[in-house]
Amino acid sequence: MKTLKILLIEDDESFNYYLRELLQEYRGHFPIFEIECVKRLSMGMDRIGVGDIDGVLLDLYLPDSKGIDTLKALINKTLQIPIIVVTELSDEKTAIEAVKVGAQDYLVKSNINTDILMRSLWYSVERKRAEVNKDNENSKRIKSLEKELQSYKQSFDSKLNTVTTEFVGIKSFKDSLPETFSEAVNLFEEVLELSMQKRIFRTEADISEKLHMIADEIGFFKGGPKDVMDIYNTSMAKKTQSTTREKNQIYFEEGRLLVLQLMGYLAMYYRRNPT
Repeated sequence: MKTLKILLIEDDESFNYYLRELLQEYRGHFPIFEIECVKRLSMGMDRIGVGDIDGVLLDLYLPDSKGIDTLKALINKTLQIPIIVVTELSDEKTAIEAVKVGAQDYLVKSNINTDILMRSLWYSVERKRAEVNKDNENSKRIKSLEKELQSYKQSFDSKLNTVTTEFVGIKSFKDSLPETFSEAVNLFEEVLELSMQKRIFRTEADISEKLHMIADEIGFFKGGPKDVMDIYNTSMAKKTQSTTREKNQIYFEEGRLLVLQLMGYLAMYYRRNPT
């Protein structure tokens, strides 16, 4: 098993020493962690840019950055490295906000011992790795569905007469039926917002019915993968106009998953209606 390199961004020398002592106690166990320390956020960003960092322990209060903005700035730098916030404050509000913004965990310095530190590091690295793998699998699934849907659409197009082909084959759903397209975009935006709230606030929301409605609408007018992506791109352009980068990232992550579902539902529509 490879050594996992952890970057500690912390200006407190005594805490840096304490963490090194904890890691020393852990030697002989797996996984193997190696810690590297920097004292400023800017230095941490530079180090991450070099590469080979598997996780970050981040103090929110540094000489060049304070509070939750420290975490936001670091997340803007990298989205594939797990970040664990460490602080002297036992502040539940800050902890919740940190996790919402994108931290994998939140540790209070006075509570940290070897077991807590190792468990947090290991779980955070594994959770982040699973998230990245899931995104990669979703991307592959989307490409597979695109091919399947394109084959369905080509089959439809070959059976359409000249007038109908001019209407739905050459022109896109967006161009041929602008009002219907706009309604589909609005519905997708609604689903996107519900999906984001479900993720952040753990709310219950049934979004599958609305996605089925969009898929059935696209399928009825013989739409295909391009029409799905037109709806997605138009919706995302509207939703991300005036929000923070962090919120935009959540929109993009949730949007990709919704596109995956929408393409799946469209493929189901074509399977149910083969002619």
